[in-house]
Amino acid sequence: MVIDSSQQLVYTDATGRVIPYTEVKGHFPATNTRATLPPGVRNSATLNQHDITWRFPAKEFWQNRSFQQTYPIPGTGPLDLNEVDLGFAFSSGAFTVRVNPGNPNGGYRVNAAATKLAKNYANQLYGNSSPINSYLWGQSGGSAQALGAAEGTTGVWAGVIPCVIATTGLIVHSFQWQALYALAVPLDKRSEVRQAAEVGSGRSIYEGLDTEQRSVLDELLQGGFPRAGLGTALTLDLPTGGEIPVGDATVGSAVGPFPGVAGPSLVFGPGGQNIRVVDPTYEDDFWAKPGYAGANPPNYLKAAKVDGFATVTDVVRDAQGVPTALKFDPATVPALGSIGASHLQYYVYDAAGTTRTIDNSDPSNPVFTLTGTLDTTTGTLALPVNTNVLSATTPNSKVLLDALDVGDKIRINNRYFLSQVYYPRHSILNNGNPAYNQYKDNTGKPIYPQRDVQFVPLSSAGAMGGITETGNIKTKVMVMENLADANSYPYVAGFYQQQVQKSLGKRKADEMFRVYFQENGGHSNTGLVQGIFNQMVLDLVDWAEKGITPKPSSNYTIDTMNQIVQPIGAVDRKGLQPVIHLSANGGERAEAGLLQPVNISATIEMPPTTGKIVQYNWTIERQGVPAINEPATVLASPNEKVTLSRQMTFAIPGEYVISLNTTADRNGTSGTSTPLQNLDRVRVVVH
Repeated sequence: MVIDSSQQLVYTDATGRVIPYTEVKGHFPATNTRATLPPGVRNSATLNQHDITWRFPAKEFWQNRSFQQTYPIPGTGPLDLNEVDLGFAFSSGAFTVRVNPGNPNGGYRVNAAATKLAKNYANQLYGNSSPINSYLWGQSGGSAQALGAAEGTTGVWAGVIPCVIATTGLIVHSFQWQALYALAVPLDKRSEVRQAAEVGSGRSIYEGLDTEQRSVLDELLQGGFPRAGLGTALTLDLPTGGEIPVGDATVGSAVGPFPGVAGPSLVFGPGGQNIRVVDPTYEDDFWAKPGYAGANPPNYLKAAKVDGFATVTDVVRDAQGVPTALKFDPATVPALGSIGASHLQYYVYDAAGTTRTIDNSDPSNPVFTLTGTLDTTTGTLALPVNTNVLSATTPNSKVLLDALDVGDKIRINNRYFLSQVYYPRHSILNNGNPAYNQYKDNTGKPIYPQRDVQFVPLSSAGAMGGITETGNIKTKVMVMENLADANSYPYVAGFYQQQVQKSLGKRKADEMFRVYFQENGGHSNTGLVQGIFNQMVLDLVDWAEKGITPKPSSNYTIDTMNQIVQPIGAVDRKGLQPVIHLSANGGERAEAGLLQPVNISATIEMPPTTGKIVQYNWTIERQGVPAINEPATVLASPNEKVTLSRQMTFAIPGEYVISLNTTADRNGTSGTSTPLQNLDRVRVVVH
C-alpha cells in the first residue's frame, strides 16, 4: 500500500466533545492490465487502484478495535456505503477503515488487506502490542462482501454484520422476478395491488387481476418478495437499467437513488450482458424451443415484444466521420409494443439481414448491440458518443459503427430483455433455496428446461471474493434483515441461518450466529432501524471481546409462499425490536361517521431483557393534507410494556392513517445512539 498523506484533524460530536484524530490516506495501485491477466480471466481487482482512508482517534478515545463498512462500488455523501459514522465509531472506541473500491471484483480481499495494514499502523501510532478486534459490516451488495469475509477469512475480523443480505440467486433473480411482474401486470393494476397491500385497505391484493396476472404475482411472492413491500417500499416498475430505489417503509416511498453493483444496471442495463456472454444461446432458445414462454407466449408477452429489421437509408456522421445517427426507411421500422421503447437493442446485420456483426475485440467484454435513442416518428436512431454505466464511460463499439452502411439492416428488438425476465425459471439453484420449489413438480424435478451453464452462482462470486456462500462461517456473525425490504427478500436471511446450522451444527451455530428481523425497515440499516443496527454492533463487540452472549435470534417461520412469519407476542418473537399492536375499534380498519368516537388501543412490549420503552408519539395522516405529528410522550418511568388507549373523532370525511411510533433503549435512556424503534398503523374511514 502506498501512503499518500497524513494529517491531524478534529471531530466534534453531538455533545460538543472534541475528539482529535489522525487521518491517513493511501492506495493500492493497479498491478495488472487486461492484457496481463491469465487466459480466460475476464476481470480482476488488480486492474484498478483502490483508495484507502484510516481515521485514528486520539489514544484516550481508542479501545483496541476498528469498524469498517463495505460496499463493492464507490460512493459519496450520504450514499457512501463504504463510510462509518465517525461519531459512533469514536464513541465506541474504534478507529475506522474505509476502502473506496476501483473495481467491484475485489470482494472482501481489499478490505482484509486494508484492515491488516491498519492494525500495523495503529500499533505503531498508539504504541500498542495488544490484540486489535476489527468489525466489518455491509449493506445489500456489501452484504455479499461481508458474507465472503465471514466464510473466507480467519483472524482478520472478530465479527461481521451482513445487512439486508444478497445471497446467491437473489443478486440476479430478484430483479428478474420484479421485472416479470411489471411486464405482466399493467401499471394501473400494480397501483391497485399496492393500495390493497396497505394497512386496513379492506381489499385483497388479487382483486381485479386475471388468472395470468395472479400467477405472476404469486411467482414474485414465492420468489420471496415481501408482501409488506407491495404496500410500503416502492411502486414496482420495469427496471431502467440504472438505479435501485431505496425503500424506507416508514415513509412509504422511495427515498433516493442507490446505485447497486448487482442491481438492474448489471442485469438489464447496458452492462447487463453477462447472461448472453456465459449462456450465449439462451436468447434464441427462449424464443424457439418448447418449454420456454417465448415459444408459446402469453398475451402480455406478445403485446410487449418488438422485433423487426429496419433498413438503413442514411448514416449521419460528424466532422470526424463517426456515425451519430442512422436514418431508416420508416416502413421497415417495427411498431413498438406495450412497453414502448424500453430496453430496445439494435443488432447490426448486413444488407441481406443474415450476417450479424458482434464486437469480440475484447473477449472479456463483447459488444452485441448499438446503444441509441429511437424516434419512431422520423425513423431515426440517435447514436450517443458515450453511455454512462456505473460511472464508466463506454462509447458505442467502433467495430459496430464501422460496419454501418446504407442498405444494411438493423434488428430493432427487445428480445434479450424479455427473455431475461423469465430466467429464474430456467436457472434453478441446487443449494436447497425454497424460492425455486415453485418450478419443480411433486417429485422435485424441474418443470421448465434448465440451462446447461449456470450464470447466477457466478454473479455474486466477485463481490464474495471468489466463493459462494455455504454457511461455513469462521467468525461471529449477526445478520440484519428488514421485513419491508423489497430489494433483499427477507426469507434469504432465514435460509442463510439454515445453511449455517447445516454447516456448523445447531449448537456451534448458536455460539457464532444470530439473525434479527425488523418490521417496517427498508433496504438499509438506517432510518427506523439505525439504532437497532448500532445496538447490534455493540452487542457483537461484547460477544467477541467479553464473551457476553447476545440476545436470541428472532423467532420466525418461513411459510409456503416464502414469507417470514413471526409470533404475535414479544416474548415469543424475541429479536431486538419493540413489538406494537395497534387497533381501531378492535381491528386494523374502522369505519365511523363524522365526530363519531373511534377507540384506539395499543400495546407496546419489548422482547425479554432487550430494553425498556422510553417514549412514543402519534401521527395522523389524511391524503392531500400535511401529516399531524403529535409531540412525543416521554415516559417518566421507562417500562418493558406499555398499554395505551384513546378516543379520536374526525370532523372531515376521508381516510385517515393513524401511526404509533415508539422508541426504546437497552438501558431505558433517551437520546442515545441505539434507539430501538418500531411503528404500527391503522386506518379509519370517516363518512
